[in-house]
Amino acid sequence: MHKNCPTANYIDRVPIRGMAEGEVYCHLGVLTGYRTAQTTEEDTAKMRDDLTHSDQSLFAPWQKMDATRIFLLSRMQFILRGAGYARRHWQHSKI
Repeated sequence: MHKNCPTANYIDRVPIRGMAEGEVYCHLGVLTGYRTAQTTEEDTAKMRDDLTHSDQSLFAPWQKMDATRIFLLSRMQFILRGAGYARRHWQHSKI
């Protein structure tokens, strides 16, 4: 069985609290911790909002395509590579 050991980490002599058992944190859209499960609803909603903002912006069409390629697709790739999505989560997701 996995147990968290108390550790003493400091930054500029200020103690930094370690993660408690079952606690997770979100790093660049990917939940990190011990046995995390992530769903697609929040991530797809954020991507859909960003895509809508890009579409409604005053960018030229080629700038909208560049913004989508650079920001949205790279974010999606990072999240998909690092997140613990189950296949069933993507069956009903809509971007």
